[in-house]
Amino acid sequence: HEGELRMSGIKELNALFDRQKSAFAANPCPSQKEREDRLDAIMGAVLGNRDRIHAAFKEDFSAHPNAQADFIEIFGVIERLYYAKSMLNVWMARDERETNPEMFGNSKAYVLAQPKGVIGNMLPWNFPFEVTLNKLGQALATGNTVVLKPAPDTPWNATFLGKLVAERTD
Repeated sequence: HEGELRMSGIKELNALFDRQKSAFAANPCPSQKEREDRLDAIMGAVLGNRDRIHAAFKEDFSAHPNAQADFIEIFGVIERLYYAKSMLNVWMARDERETNPEMFGNSKAYVLAQPKGVIGNMLPWNFPFEVTLNKLGQALATGNTVVLKPAPDTPWNATFLGKLVAERTD
């Protein structure tokens, strides 16, 4: 029975990966506006679900102070996502390079950061919400798509995060 569950999970993971590959292929270099919108969606979801976040932590960890969840899991996440959003114009800018005019004439050279594709993220049990959303935000800010694999030790957080992402990405 355990082997069947494992195969089912692998099939689901492969299906998610294929879906994300297709999404990336359809838009391999999202604009700054699209990236900002994605980060805003995560921030809105976090701020709009404070009570649900508290409840998920209480279910997974029995006793989890709301103040701690607010400080680390909510406001810490919001601050990092806001920082990523504020840096997009810098991260997406061309990085001009010098060229040798004797060899290349009037040619210009630059480095342009580009998304890599699908990012896989295996999530920890001890900070399942904060680490998940910070890594998700970083991957989306850099223009990638993401497959999240939650820790089995925090089922309420995993379920909640799955619903939260599904609500914001349809």
